[in-house]
Amino acid sequence: MIANSNELYKLLNLLLCPEGFVRKKDAYYRDHPDFIVCLGVGKSQWGGQYGSTMGCFYKAFLKEKKGFPKFYQAHVRFSLRNFVDQGLLERVFNLENNEFKDAEREID
Repeated sequence: MIANSNELYKLLNLLLCPEGFVRKKDAYYRDHPDFIVCLGVGKSQWGGQYGSTMGCFYKAFLKEKKGFPKFYQAHVRFSLRNFVDQGLLERVFNLENNEFKDAEREID
């Protein structure tokens, strides 16, 4: 069961790294010839709520050509809130929410 940020990142590493993603602090990046895909995961400064941002950078638009830019500066960006019920996201990503038992948080 995911109960803290270490466990969250262990799960993300398990899912994303075999797919070619590289973790840099709170973000995962995957390099492609014309763009860089990113997934940023961050904790809210107002509590235990985690959120994520998915997006990409077009290499032709990047001023600096090496390294990975900050994920929140992506040229195209979406949040999970664009695709999934916001109430469910708040319940699942709030690691201070103790309503989940065993692996229920991951299944929801």
